[in-house]
Amino acid sequence: MANEEYKQRQLELQYGFRFKLLDIIGQTLNRLIPGATLVFIAGFIYLSIKSLAGQHTFADIGLKVLGDLKISEALAYVLAGGAVTYGLKERKLRRATIERLTERTIQLEKELDSRRSSSGLTTKGTTRSEDQL
Repeated sequence: MANEEYKQRQLELQYGFRFKLLDIIGQTLNRLIPGATLVFIAGFIYLSIKSLAGQHTFADIGLKVLGDLKISEALAYVLAGGAVTYGLKERKLRRATIERLTERTIQLEKELDSRRSSSGLTTKGTTRSEDQL
C-alpha cells in the first residue's frame, strides 16, 4: 500500500515538473518572439537604408519632405491620425454592443407592454436611411 502511494506521488512530481517546464518554455517564447520580431524588422530597415545609400530615389525626396516637417507638426499628424482611428474603432465597438444587446431589450420591453411601438432605430442604434435628411 505504501509502495503504491510512493509511486503515485512520484508520478505527480514528474507531471508537475513537466508542466512547470512547459510553462517556463511558454513564458520564454512569449518574451522572445516580440523581441526577435523587432530585431528582424530593424534588420530589414537597416538593409533597406544601406541599399539606398548614395542614390537619389523617391526615398530621398520623401526624406526631404519629412525633413522639412517640424517635430510638433509630425506629432500633431500622428496624434490626429491616432485619434481618428481610435474614434472609428470605438464607434464600431459601440454599434456591435448595441446590436448584441438589442434583442434582449426588445424582449423585455414586449414583456412589459406588448402594444409598445418601436422607435424606428436600426439594431445597431443608428437612424434608418430613409429617415436621414
